[in-house]
Amino acid sequence: MSKIEKYKVCKNCGEENLLSLSYCSSCGARLDSDNLEVIEKEVSSEDNSSKKTDKKVGKLYKTANVMIIAVVLLAGGFAILGFSGAFDGLPEVKLGNFSGMTNSDNPHAGSDMNLINQINALEQKVAANPEDHKSILDLAHLLNDSNLNSKAIEKYNVYLEKHPGDADVWVDMGVCYYELKDSKNAIESMTKAIELVPDHQIAHFNLGIVNLSIGNRDKAVDWWNKAIKIDPNSNIGIKAKELLTQH
Repeated sequence: MSKIEKYKVCKNCGEENLLSLSYCSSCGARLDSDNLEVIEKEVSSEDNSSKKTDKKVGKLYKTANVMIIAVVLLAGGFAILGFSGAFDGLPEVKLGNFSGMTNSDNPHAGSDMNLINQINALEQKVAANPEDHKSILDLAHLLNDSNLNSKAIEKYNVYLEKHPGDADVWVDMGVCYYELKDSKNAIESMTKAIELVPDHQIAHFNLGIVNLSIGNRDKAVDWWNKAIKIDPNSNIGIKAKELLTQH
């Protein structure tokens, strides 16, 4: 038996990709252009799109290797490791979040050489089951780890529609807004986390950083003092003390 399938044609390499993909399975190029060509093909019902993607993995590594490494380095550099790692110093003050922690501390960290494949696979999974909230959140975290902040925010918002009480996710979304230099929404997101969990230490710490970035030094100091009061001996509490000594 056969059926008609639609495919996105990559303008970079000509690969035909499933509509659910945001990145070319062959070269890793973005597939979200408004004028992207979409074609229809008659395919056998025995064809398995995941097998087609698997065949392209080797080529993906070869052509997108440099891009993925750059993404991983950026993702690692944009956030303090919430419970481990060294402080980078000022003025490059870093935020703490949950999608940017080390693999040992963070169950949803995704900084490895399979980023594009993982994003594509999760997008297909979510497209097949929009009510799979865990996969939506996993996808949001992976996009966040990959420094695809606008797309991460979209997925975080979808997740938060069903789970508005998840304070950690509000913090992660606030980090994405901060990276996009949207301080207003970053502050609103992190403040929401504190409304839900009054002693959310990373939210307090991050609010200090965001306020410092927009010149509100007094507010920054106030938030860091509150973070220290929550737990002065945690890594976040210690980093807050370090910031106070420099401001």
